[in-house]
Amino acid sequence: MGTYDEGFKLTGLSFSTVDITETPLPAAAWLFLTGLAGMGWVKKRKAKREQLALAAA
Repeated sequence: MGTYDEGFKLTGLSFSTVDITETPLPAAAWLFLTGLAGMGWVKKRKAKREQLALAAA
């Protein structure tokens, strides 16, 4: 019976690391809040259109 490392061998494979920089909190919060406000605006606009469609029917 063999060991676990006999069945899987890779040759010529290399790994590199990437430096990840943190996003400053004020910028991340600004982007998040802007997106949240945009989604709320779209929802409000859709509800108003549906209300006008029901009133016209």
